Amino acid sequence: MNRWSRIVWTLSLLAAIGWIAGGWFGYEVRDGASLARHTLLVFFALLALVLTHGWVAIYLLAVEQLLRRRARPSQSDESSLARARRRGAIGAALAIAAALAQFAVSNALFPDRLDAGWHAWGALGTAMLLALAALLERSALAATGELARALAD
Repeated sequence: MNRWSRIVWTLSLLAAIGWIAGGWFGYEVRDGASLARHTLLVFFALLALVLTHGWVAIYLLAVEQLLRRRARPSQSDESSLARARRRGAIGAALAIAAALAQFAVSNALFPDRLDAGWHAWGALGTAMLLALAALLERSALAATGELARALAD
């Protein structure tokens, strides 16, 4: 991975850590103030997740297009770039969709339509999907970086 992709990937990890920390604060919700802290932390982590994972997907697409125009890769290199882009896009979509779904489900908690235990299980599932997305994006960014270095030579 190059410097920029490492920075964005690290920021997406920090956003995931913020999301998990916000979930952890959810176990401490006892009154309106603790609920507000929990909601604000998770909301800002959600924004950070959407931004950073979106950047990863856009970066992979932009690098693929740039290399196709400038470096004239071989057919096998083009298919490797496309696989890396798809893997990264799947990871980004997985992270964004899981976090948005978990945040949307939390609205069902307020009028007691959903037990808080289900919300906690959903948060655990979301955390696992965020980890899977981070692995997919890391491998996609690493593969794209290696191909870009090889084509630049």
